[in-house]
Amino acid sequence: MPEIERQSEITSAWLLAVSRSFSIAVAQVVVAEYILEPELKLVPGSIDYCNQVVNWRGEFIPVMDLSVLFGEEALDSSSIAVIAYQEYQGQSLQYAALKLSRGVEQIEVSDESMCDIPEDFPEIMRPLIDSIFSHDDQVVAVINLADLCNEGYSDYILAMRRYQIEKVESAA
Repeated sequence: MPEIERQSEITSAWLLAVSRSFSIAVAQVVVAEYILEPELKLVPGSIDYCNQVVNWRGEFIPVMDLSVLFGEEALDSSSIAVIAYQEYQGQSLQYAALKLSRGVEQIEVSDESMCDIPEDFPEIMRPLIDSIFSHDDQVVAVINLADLCNEGYSDYILAMRRYQIEKVESAA
């Protein structure tokens, strides 16, 4: 029997530069709106990567700066992408925003662009990865947005930071 040649499926996605050195990809339907120069409000006492909100369509939604998670300097508020997600099927859409280091870009992704997770990939993002691919010689992660926005992930971040502090203190 002759072998059937499989055609690789091509999918459109948005490339979001969430730091100066790292990008993620999300499905086109996930990005609800791209906003230039949003008016962000500080939320004192909140976790450092999610300490601002934006009034979007009459509701305050959290704004995340993932560059802070990578140990980079916080991004300015020149642009954000409002994202939609569901923690479970049947739930109403939830919204959050991601700070961006540059504008969004529409890209095409296929199975051929998939790759392995590089050794230097940010440890803090590994629990969120759905897949990894290469685009223009850059590794891009497709992440689970519901997990990113879940309270459990912020607990994970705090636990990782406590562990790193305790590790440094015990070494001193």
